[in-house]
Amino acid sequence: MRGISGWATDRLCLASSYFCRSNSVPETWTRFCNNNIQRSQAERHASRDMRDRIHSLLQKAADLTLYYWNKVNNAFTDKIREQVHARNQLQTHLAKVRHHTHTHTHTHLRGPIYKISYYNLT
Repeated sequence: MRGISGWATDRLCLASSYFCRSNSVPETWTRFCNNNIQRSQAERHASRDMRDRIHSLLQKAADLTLYYWNKVNNAFTDKIREQVHARNQLQTHLAKVRHHTHTHTHTHLRGPIYKISYYNLT
């Protein structure tokens, strides 16, 4: 049966089989550490690049959202202005028609023209 130190050695060998196979010496340890440092630096660089790309994409999305929000807002404002203008023209025209029909009533028809029905004519 193995003692605690045997168990710890087995765990170390499982976690880093590289060292168990190579019988770690200063040269292999230095190479292993340098490889780890290089991989770590490469991963940090890749992570920084990814963060920069994500930031750029989010900035572009925000800019496009603001651009289209402004474009739609301006289109709505223009459409509302057109609708108000059309409503005002219709109200003006209606007022003219009402004034015209009110001032041109025929006395023999007993009231304004717009109140005449088919049955009043017979």
